[in-house]
Amino acid sequence: MARDFENLFDLENMSDDELRDLVYQQFTEIPEIDSDLVDVNVEGGSVRLAGRVGTEQELQQIEHVLTD
Repeated sequence: MARDFENLFDLENMSDDELRDLVYQQFTEIPEIDSDLVDVNVEGGSVRLAGRVGTEQELQQIEHVLTD
């Protein structure tokens, strides 16, 4: 399967906790995202988000973090 992202991290070998921490880290680097309002749950390598965003731009930034 072709990948549409550059794998800068060894995502396939990360534990769920490491992957969750990475997502939170990426969120904190984007000022438009209030990471306190987004819950990140990782189970079996699958990331699930819950929470609220204030604007469509915040949602797009979150989606960008996850797809990258």
